[in-house]
Amino acid sequence: MATDMLFAPNGLAYRLDGPYDGDWIVLFNSSGTDHRMRDDVVPYLTQAGYRVRRYDMCGQGLTALAVSCIPMGDLTHDIGDRLEHLGIGRAHCLVCHLAG
Repeated sequence: MATDMLFAPNGLAYRLDGPYDGDWIVLFNSSGTDHRMRDDVVPYLTQAGYRVRRYDMCGQGLTALAVSCIPMGDLTHDIGDRLEHLGIGRAHCLVCHLAG
């Protein structure tokens, strides 16, 4: 069901929760926060049968601000690459404002 933090090849830290066969939801946190921003909602989503992916953007939480991190403008490409890396063909996205 839940995992510890995992690390993508480019260094982004992410976490997976919920049943392995559930529909996917990707949770985006705002800048200045990390994946824990959504801690309160994850139990409801997993109980409803969703598989949840959340991550720490570059310089947030467990993801270091490093050369391997991508610019904010390329964030959508990175998310697509990560979904593909995990074998996720389709996902719901829950987004909040990233600019503060």
